[in-house]
Amino acid sequence: MKRILLFAVLVASAVAMAACGASSSGSKPPTNQDQGAVMAEPASEIVIKASNFKFDMAEYKVKKGQPVKLTLQNVEGVHGVTISGVNLNLKAGKTVEYTFDKAGTYDIVCNIYCGAGHAQMRAKLTVVE
Repeated sequence: MKRILLFAVLVASAVAMAACGASSSGSKPPTNQDQGAVMAEPASEIVIKASNFKFDMAEYKVKKGQPVKLTLQNVEGVHGVTISGVNLNLKAGKTVEYTFDKAGTYDIVCNIYCGAGHAQMRAKLTVVE
């Protein structure tokens, strides 16, 4: 009787572990490489849409000296954004107004760990003259 019970527990454990294991598709987290969209013209309002594990655009553009409204929208998962070089942090659903006074390129990164592809959640913000 003990052997049958032990065997049943082992089988149930094996089935549970197999169900929680990695999928057989061998899929990897998506990267920004396939999402090469770039904003053509500088904008006065930008909505950064965040999904697991990418942003909707590879690059956003704004004009130097022009106030811009920045909003983070979480489409999938929970994300936050930091724009480096200006120490600007965005929270989902909140809008921040900021004026970039220096032309250049700034990194946009997710600042809330969102899973295995978190390190690939990057985009650029380009400030043009």
